[in-house]
Amino acid sequence: MFDEKQVIDESNSVANEIVQDFEIIYRQLIKQFNNAHVIPIRDAGALIGYTRSTSATLAPKKLFPIPSIRIGKKHYILTLVMARFLADPAKMSAVPPILCPGRPKKGTGPKELAAAAAKKMESQK
Repeated sequence: MFDEKQVIDESNSVANEIVQDFEIIYRQLIKQFNNAHVIPIRDAGALIGYTRSTSATLAPKKLFPIPSIRIGKKHYILTLVMARFLADPAKMSAVPPILCPGRPKKGTGPKELAAAAAKKMESQK
């Protein structure tokens, strides 16, 4: 079936890779943000693929995938927490995509939809 020692060795090697990745990512973040221990939420969101405005919108609602802290009126993420998040592939794959529906097209407002539904009902009679 499976060798328990081999499974443990594989899990340890994966954990070691994550730790090494974490150290590299942490150093890069510290360097990128001029030795800051906190990253603005907009910049943190850009690192995981969110737009700056989406990140700023999600943070106050506590919907941002990484825990943030609030300093004054702005939200920040600790550099250490951001590095942990980026180093773990399981967490990165769990980031939900943000689908922005954009502006509705003409003729899709409530009045138009109600009129179309009424017209459809009449045609079925």
